[in-house]
Amino acid sequence: MFISQLRLGRNGIEEVKSHPWFNGLDFGNLRGMRAPHLPKGSTKIKGYLKELQVRNFVCMYVCMFLFYLNVIMFIISCVLSWKDEPLNSPRCNLLVKAITANFDEFSEEKAGGSRSSNHSGN
Repeated sequence: MFISQLRLGRNGIEEVKSHPWFNGLDFGNLRGMRAPHLPKGSTKIKGYLKELQVRNFVCMYVCMFLFYLNVIMFIISCVLSWKDEPLNSPRCNLLVKAITANFDEFSEEKAGGSRSSNHSGN
């Protein structure tokens, strides 16, 4: 099995289709055919996959929310620690720009909206 020169199918898909094990199999209707054997619990697999997909989606957005919340909290803590420096100082502007650099060219269209935003101040 590990030697590619000896594998079934090395000469193309027709070699696989013509193998005696597949005699009588209608490859043209393969997707429309019922499987000859359904393992126990197989009818629930589609539901399980959908649940995992939803959980992954929720988890992804919770993680994104926590990340952005963390960034916001960091900015707030920095602002609160800048007692002697005005918020419009060059240093403050540089720090905020560095922290938010990944958001400068955020497109709401990519996120499902219809307009683009440019948060870089340009």
